[in-house]
Amino acid sequence: MQTYTWNLGDASLTFHNGTMVPFQKGELATTTRDMMYFYYDVLLQVRQETRRILVRNHPTAHYIADAIHAMIHHPTKTEGYLLENTRSIPDYIRKVWYHQMEIADLFWRDMFIRLEKYQYEVKKSYEETVKETTEYKITIGSIPTDSESNSNFVWYINGVTQEKLQELATVVQDFTEDTIQLYNHGVETEIR
Repeated sequence: MQTYTWNLGDASLTFHNGTMVPFQKGELATTTRDMMYFYYDVLLQVRQETRRILVRNHPTAHYIADAIHAMIHHPTKTEGYLLENTRSIPDYIRKVWYHQMEIADLFWRDMFIRLEKYQYEVKKSYEETVKETTEYKITIGSIPTDSESNSNFVWYINGVTQEKLQELATVVQDFTEDTIQLYNHGVETEIR
């Protein structure tokens, strides 16, 4: 089976070995909602270190693309938290709004992802124009049971652009769609 990789600097996140279990044997699937379970492996590589996540209990991959889309389009300046509204020396005015979303099982056992969005407004008090920027942060990790405690890890990624977030959504969406096609091919082969 093909691998699906999202690269960010000297790190990568790879999805592969997708397997689906239907609600009823022999039924074709159009989305992951047609499946009872969706299992897969995730490899996280940062420089020379690789961590493997076996997603078994509460798969999250198919929620990632929807969550990224929701995060990008979230009206953070009107519905987010105002973290900072300060006037600092020498006469800078700065406002920071914040929104966070988590994609995880109840206990973060297999894999969790936290998406954060920061929207900034900065200007010098004597200037008319306000400089607005948006920044995203992602935290990806695994906190498995005690018997697997040597595989606990968290990867915190600062300064992610909207384009890189959309790229991750595309990688996950392609992985999910191809896994569904592979599952359907297996069902059609069994029927023949």
